[in-house]
Amino acid sequence: MIMKSNTKLVFPQQSYDGLGLAPDVLTDIFDYLQDGDVQKVVEFGSGSSTGFLLSCRHTYDLEFSLDSFDHSTEYCFKSPSSHDNFNLMIRDLVQYTDEEYLEILNSSNIPTGSLFSKENYGDWRAKNVFYAIEEGDLANCYDLVVLDGPNGNGRSVAFRYLVDRVRTGTKIVIDDYHHYPFVESCKKILNVKLLKKINKPDFHPLHGYAVLEVI
Repeated sequence: MIMKSNTKLVFPQQSYDGLGLAPDVLTDIFDYLQDGDVQKVVEFGSGSSTGFLLSCRHTYDLEFSLDSFDHSTEYCFKSPSSHDNFNLMIRDLVQYTDEEYLEILNSSNIPTGSLFSKENYGDWRAKNVFYAIEEGDLANCYDLVVLDGPNGNGRSVAFRYLVDRVRTGTKIVIDDYHHYPFVESCKKILNVKLLKKINKPDFHPLHGYAVLEVI
């Protein structure tokens, strides 16, 4: 893969204020994209990082498709133009009982759950909540996973959806890994190894991300 000359990574402003993936997270993601082995990317939590991914794809002549999930038409990525091989899927949020959530972590079943009230979409610590993934939403196999939504512990539900949809070598980037036991849940559901855990509280008090690789 040949990179265009005289180009450098440009990070969105949200990367510096704690509302988007930090520059070091985006740099790691870019490095994984550049290895030439990434054909399909899935992103849980759409926003400034979505724009970054699409910009990198164009600027550096990268070839990958992007599936991006979010529940908010207000805060998701918005583009003035269309993009090929890009699917933005706005989905309701589903909330699981504690029993259903444990079932997701400990078995191959994903219960139906119940719709999470849209009046509570601003709750940054919503419990057991994840996107209402529909049949056909997810591709057969992803080479890179970016987990940055929704807020709360329910992000771990993503790992159950990713069973049989990742391959050896797939990288899984988890933002805010230290807020809940996301790494432990990922290891429990998928056959992965931890590549790194990064915390930079001097950059932002909430900064932290982890990268795992499917083995």
